[in-house]
Amino acid sequence: MVKTKETKKTIQPATGQKQNLAILLGLVIAVIGFAVGALVQQNYALFGESKVVPTTDAATDSGNGGDNRSLQFAIQAVKEAQGKVCFYTIKDLKAFPRETVLRELKRHLAGSYPRHRLPLTLALAHFGEINVEGIIEGVVDAPKSEVDNLVAALAYAQQQALGEIKLASKACAAPRLWRFKTRLALLALRLEDQSIALEMTQSAADPAERTHFIDELSAWHGDLVSLATIMRDVENPLFLSAVCSAVGSVTVESMTHDEQTVWLPLVMRCFESGDAAVRSAAIWTMGRWGIPQPAVEPAKSPRGEQQWHVNGLGMNMVRISPGEFRRADLLGGSSVLHKVTLTKPFLLSDREVSVSQFQEFMNDKLIPETQRPAEWEGEKTEISPTQQHPVQRVSWFDAVLFCNWLSRREGLTPAYERTGEKQVVLAKEYDSWRLVENAEGYRLPTDAEFEYACRAGSRTKYCVGDATDLLAVYAVFNQGRTEACASKRPNAWGLFDMHGNVWEWCHDVFAQYGDTREFVDPEGPVGEVGNRVLRGGCFQSEEQQLQASMRDSIQPAGRTTADGFRVARSWPLN
Repeated sequence: MVKTKETKKTIQPATGQKQNLAILLGLVIAVIGFAVGALVQQNYALFGESKVVPTTDAATDSGNGGDNRSLQFAIQAVKEAQGKVCFYTIKDLKAFPRETVLRELKRHLAGSYPRHRLPLTLALAHFGEINVEGIIEGVVDAPKSEVDNLVAALAYAQQQALGEIKLASKACAAPRLWRFKTRLALLALRLEDQSIALEMTQSAADPAERTHFIDELSAWHGDLVSLATIMRDVENPLFLSAVCSAVGSVTVESMTHDEQTVWLPLVMRCFESGDAAVRSAAIWTMGRWGIPQPAVEPAKSPRGEQQWHVNGLGMNMVRISPGEFRRADLLGGSSVLHKVTLTKPFLLSDREVSVSQFQEFMNDKLIPETQRPAEWEGEKTEISPTQQHPVQRVSWFDAVLFCNWLSRREGLTPAYERTGEKQVVLAKEYDSWRLVENAEGYRLPTDAEFEYACRAGSRTKYCVGDATDLLAVYAVFNQGRTEACASKRPNAWGLFDMHGNVWEWCHDVFAQYGDTREFVDPEGPVGEVGNRVLRGGCFQSEEQQLQASMRDSIQPAGRTTADGFRVARSWPLN
């Protein structure tokens, strides 16, 4: 068969096709060129950013240019590494001659950006060139992923490091430096020195430093297994409760299996502690981690040296020791400080009475009508949506009846009795009540007892200090509803919600403090009828209304969505 010209034409590329092939080839060449250029730029960035350029001398010292390039890439990896990765990148440097590595690390460090200085300094420490002062300077901005690397580097010169850390911590008197001081305290703790951490967590008159310690440790803590190992032998309750509370902020999901394995039994040991502050820190942590609390055998009072007991209604009652504090009449507009001395210990529930507990009282069919709140409409569920939220819309009279019911239930002498007289509130008659002398039953705390317990030894505006930046971790305020009882951190005495959530009824009839400068076991006006004291502020309050010295008052028959209470007891009586 003879091929025609047309057949030849069909197998030859057309002019347009040739152009397309040329364009395609050009694109391929362009892509290859771009890739090569990018690689060159990448190499320039690797060495140029820190102003380190491989030299002929360096190549000769390391044996050949290829070895030097490998070393430079290894050092660059160190500079960019964080956390546990940093250890592995430093380990890779051991494949090169030690003196060459040291010289190159120092050269990189001399021209490095700030973010590269810490890993390069850590690498030098691993090779025996320990700049303790430089490592400590890097602590200020070090991310939490670097904690364990800092500890490992400082451990090469432990005694020198502890000396420098203590020196640096002494210069951290200003509040703006307390977070840095906390980091120093943690490093010292990991290097087997507890002194700085103990100092920061013992402050009573001004608890702000302790508050910042807990908050910073919550995020900047490093390996929790190592921390748990240290805390196993700690007996100081304020220190132990602070660390337990801080670790409670760490989510279980973010913890490793090993960390959970060591911390769960430690928290359980804190729960069983005789110290109320340590136990409350454990209660809060267990609540955050979703761990059910073990059942505790009910008791009528604390046993032995124990500072708490659980009553038959499941209330945690905390023993408050005698002491003194200074108070001012902020509601009356006076800034005069009054010295108040409480000479007797007392018991105070660690949280407000819950919806569940008050409903158990209301549902008790054995209560005579004369001992039950009349016309109580129940809590407002939009404000307290669950059984674990604080009860509200209860009057002072309702709270008194609850206290007497709880006393009888527990086999105790009721603390309140009717006087036989009536008082008129909003055109309605109510029975008047008085405290029974030497009664061991439940009652409302006095105005003075509440403020004393709220302060937990502090002389500041709040139990966390004068500042409000961390107040929301301890108090419910500036919002539209309550939160579950004990959902916020406890104060230093193991008491929850002493600021905010609901206003709390006190026993006292309201009155100005007057010109008296010293009070001993005050209980307000005796034998008078009038408004009753409310303390603590509520979920709607602004910060200033939550101050430890702040109080309010309303008629004892008032039932608002902002008012609740907690119970107290005089114990021991003698």
